Amino acid sequence: MTMTIEPIKILFGSDFHFGLSTMDGEEMAAAFEAVIYPVLKDCDIFWVNGDYFETLISFNSSGFDPIYEAIMSLYRFCEQHCIILRFLQGTFMHDRNQCQRLRTFYRQGQFTFDFAVVDQIALEEISLSLIHISEPTRLALIS
Repeated sequence: MTMTIEPIKILFGSDFHFGLSTMDGEEMAAAFEAVIYPVLKDCDIFWVNGDYFETLISFNSSGFDPIYEAIMSLYRFCEQHCIILRFLQGTFMHDRNQCQRLRTFYRQGQFTFDFAVVDQIALEEISLSLIHISEPTRLALIS
């Protein structure tokens, strides 16, 4: 009997800069979905590696709504496709501490997919099954 294990597919993205004043927020969100979602649907983990935001976004600015909708759309997509989502806190000049709000949006949306904001260096154990091939003739299942 041959055991087949699928590879883990991880998508890394960074420097999306939502809130950039030279681009319409709705256009930016649509472009994000058009480029990212077709690839992301087949992935296990999505790492957003900083600078998701361009600058500090005020809740009462007109630029907030499309950014919020893009975040909630990403959450719904990850929930639907069981994708692990990690946001790495970016540079202060861009993200400030806004990634902390992403936790609030996640809780308020009552999502259940695996989500975290990484704002400090730490080790994290993600529950996955991996195969480690140390020699061509030996396989070890690591859980």
